[in-house]
Amino acid sequence: MSTPIIAALVVAAALLYQTGNQAHPPTGTPSASFAHVDQELVSLRATVGGYPPRFLAGSSRESETKRIRNVLAELTSGIGREPESCELLWRLGDAYRMAHNLDEPGSAESSLAALQKALKIDPKCMRAHLTLGLLYVGANPKFAPDAEREFKAALQQAGKEPLAAAHQGLVFAYVYQGRVKEALDEAELYLTIEPDDVSMQTIRDTLRDHPERVKVGRN
Repeated sequence: MSTPIIAALVVAAALLYQTGNQAHPPTGTPSASFAHVDQELVSLRATVGGYPPRFLAGSSRESETKRIRNVLAELTSGIGREPESCELLWRLGDAYRMAHNLDEPGSAESSLAALQKALKIDPKCMRAHLTLGLLYVGANPKFAPDAEREFKAALQQAGKEPLAAAHQGLVFAYVYQGRVKEALDEAELYLTIEPDDVSMQTIRDTLRDHPERVKVGRN
């Protein structure tokens, strides 16, 4: 794979979800006391929302790990009081997903369990589908078909509301499956929502003009 597409994929992967969070903010928080948890999740997505993490000025692996553990503790406590809360469960799944990006042992399994429980309670929980797709696409290219399924489910539940993160995730899911034309279509859709995303512009241009440079797999 050529250097430009490697760089673009790495940068865009690290930003995965951050754009979607801005386009479709969390809703339905069970209690106002968890508003600060959402604030922390939004902030953490900027650094550890994708893999590899992107530690910004003033942050480090140690600082973000501490923050993630604090969020996990708060959410776990909340679920202890509201064990059937889909809204808390998808947030827990998202926090564990980011802990997995920090290589915290067992986090991927915990994220999967929380998200699957959320969807068992509410199969139409858009955020659970979206976060599960992000977990799959960020874990290993072999899970790309699973990621594709969850991103499409999230888009179905979102209806006419723009969900940039799902289109962005589908770009990766299709690339990992060697489906360049479909990846290009999703990149174009994503850019109608986030037209100033330079990383995705680079990916779109490579998919369109130099598809032979795109190889399946995660760098």
